[in-house]
Amino acid sequence: MIRALSPAAWLTTAVAWAAPTTDWLDDTQVLYQTKQEAALKLTFQIPLNRITVSQSGKGRCVVQITLPPNVPRTLIPERSGTFPDNLAQWTLSGTANTLSLSIMASKIQGCRAQAGSQPSTLYLTLRTGDTRSASNNDLERAREALARQQPEQALKALQVHLDRHPNDTEALELLGVVQERLGQIAAARDTYQALLARLATGKARSRVQARLFALEAALADSNPALKDVRKKPEIRQAARSDLYGSVSSFYRSYFLDNPGGSTETVQSDLTTDADLVYRYRSGNLDIKSRLSGGYRNDFLGKSVNNGQLRAAYIDVLFKSSSQRLIAGRQSGPVGTLGRLDGLDYSLPVTKGLRLHAFGGFPVATTHDTSPDTSAHTLGLNLELTPPSRSYRTTVFVNQTTRDGLTERQAVGAEFRLTQPKQTGLLYLDYDVYFSELNTAYTQLGWQAADTDYLSFSLDYRRSPTLELSNATIGQSLTRLEQLQSAGFSEAELKEMALDRTAISKSAGVSWTHDYGNQWDTDINLDAWHLSGITDTQGNLLSAGTNTEYNLGMQLRRYGWPQKTDSLWWSLRYTHYTASDQISGSISARLHASSRLTWRPVLRLDRRALDTGATEWLLKPEVTLQFRPDKAWLWETTLGSEYIQSDQSGLSTDALDYYLYTGIVWSF
Repeated sequence: MIRALSPAAWLTTAVAWAAPTTDWLDDTQVLYQTKQEAALKLTFQIPLNRITVSQSGKGRCVVQITLPPNVPRTLIPERSGTFPDNLAQWTLSGTANTLSLSIMASKIQGCRAQAGSQPSTLYLTLRTGDTRSASNNDLERAREALARQQPEQALKALQVHLDRHPNDTEALELLGVVQERLGQIAAARDTYQALLARLATGKARSRVQARLFALEAALADSNPALKDVRKKPEIRQAARSDLYGSVSSFYRSYFLDNPGGSTETVQSDLTTDADLVYRYRSGNLDIKSRLSGGYRNDFLGKSVNNGQLRAAYIDVLFKSSSQRLIAGRQSGPVGTLGRLDGLDYSLPVTKGLRLHAFGGFPVATTHDTSPDTSAHTLGLNLELTPPSRSYRTTVFVNQTTRDGLTERQAVGAEFRLTQPKQTGLLYLDYDVYFSELNTAYTQLGWQAADTDYLSFSLDYRRSPTLELSNATIGQSLTRLEQLQSAGFSEAELKEMALDRTAISKSAGVSWTHDYGNQWDTDINLDAWHLSGITDTQGNLLSAGTNTEYNLGMQLRRYGWPQKTDSLWWSLRYTHYTASDQISGSISARLHASSRLTWRPVLRLDRRALDTGATEWLLKPEVTLQFRPDKAWLWETTLGSEYIQSDQSGLSTDALDYYLYTGIVWSF
């Protein structure tokens, strides 16, 4: 956001506002995968404000993500990739205040999206199935009923289908899945055994063998006389291993035209990233190992920490006992803050109830490539998930210490509702150590008549999250142990941390309407307030805001001028404490051929400050993507910004431009 008026301040702010960024999408994790649906957890590098599904249908799903007003509007280059296990292809792009996440796969039948309890997480559920079947087919009706968490109706439809097609192996496998959902374990075992006799080789046989092994193991646990059944060769799954991922290298440069006519290079760097996943699956083991990170070579020598480590873990699941161990750098369990260098061990307590025990070193930023041993986190989570997976409740308790002092003691819960037409999230985090509420967040989403989606959210949180280390904000001493050595007691440190932690309150509502003829629109209204922070003497360290708000609208046109093309128009009005801004943009994704895509964007902003100054921003940009085959992608973004400010008849101008180019190899 441009606020300053002097030419020097204008140039500095423009760089912070529009300089190219690294990937917005930081991590993708498959939570579960069945033949009917798959659920993923997506972690971004920036906080997200609102999640809406603007398109959900065969082969394609589009999720619109509204960014909070306080997130810098840095360059959002279009990026593409593949979800783990080759679930689907994704493309992430941005226009003004919104990210657009497109998911494409021929097996997609629809999707649901929901915000996570942590500001930077998103949960995505993809409904999958055989798109060759007609909608009135009994087999298709069975799939749809199972996707709606109605196994009884699915069983009735399957019985009708199998009466006509008794040798349909696909229907028989689905029958076994339905019987499992209904708790008919012995019947499911008989179905799978009969099916194996009809499947000679192939992935379907391996898949059925794995299902049968798990059922036999469950029956053996309840009947000791059946323990030896696990050794039978006909239910032993053949071992399988896979290696997949991506490697990318991108060059970024940013230039400023100074008033004197000279050109200043503000950014010039080469960033290389790698995301590697190894998967091993056998009869009783499912092992996944992931290494994700990168290195930024700053040709100007301005960066101090150029390395980045996003993930480095091994995940081992013992299928027979459902015990799971994750070791290494990983996304922390519910209730923790960000990533964790450590261990997460979980096991089932009863049906649908799972216990997590975890510990390790909290990760402040992915640029910390080695564990920070000055801090330690320990915790327990209890997770309740019914067989239908329509909701999940997690209760958590954890404690973090730093430099020998209590950093945070958290208790709380997360309730997540996921149904075909309703989604909901309630998250509470209370700090016992400070006796203060850290976070209370709720979001509700409702799909109406397949054409309208309504979303509501309320958010109260400490910003940043309340921790004892917040006592170092605004201090020349940056560690708790240094403040202790300077004579501050633990009680004084707690008071300083509270004084230096702002309170953020926000609320929002959005409405998305699908007109059914390749048009849809999204309207949203958001309001927020941030308190100021002071030191212990009452001196203001950072001013807060009045109640600020924005009203935005986006209109989208799909399938024009070609079936694969898209157009976006957006308009937004924002009221800040000391200014008002109107932003408008138009963008498109156009296919010159099946391999070449280009995306032009034009944005215009006008801001009126309370001081009487007026600020204008004009930003044209174009992105080219060339994909010679499925494995390789070449991408280049060229853009420029013209900035003009006028106060009391004094006008200042600034011009900057940038280049972003690189390649991605996916395998």
